[in-house]
Amino acid sequence: VTWKSDNEAVATVASDGTVTAHKVGSANITATAANGKTATCTVTVTSNTAIGGISSDDGDVSFVVNNGTLVFSDVNARVEVYAISGALVYKGIAGNMPTLDSGMYIIRVNGKTVKINI
Repeated sequence: VTWKSDNEAVATVASDGTVTAHKVGSANITATAANGKTATCTVTVTSNTAIGGISSDDGDVSFVVNNGTLVFSDVNARVEVYAISGALVYKGIAGNMPTLDSGMYIIRVNGKTVKINI
């Protein structure tokens, strides 16, 4: 998989998919698989709050990360949260999500994934 940001002044993406915010604004992060298939996630950087979203055929789900709390636009969305080690941290309804400790997580919603750093 290769990763690309369309606005590196706002956010860059490392070869492992880790996104780093640089200033307020929006950037589209695109992952391209070896077979040419792509997936894109819009990252919006605001002060003190990270906002992102996941788009899939089942619809869009946006989320806000604020002080370790993930708040989803669809509180009934089925969410899986994994530590970067692969250990399952939470699986259930978005509205019941616990506060997360600082660290890197993989969030899965509607069959799509995004990596976040809290």
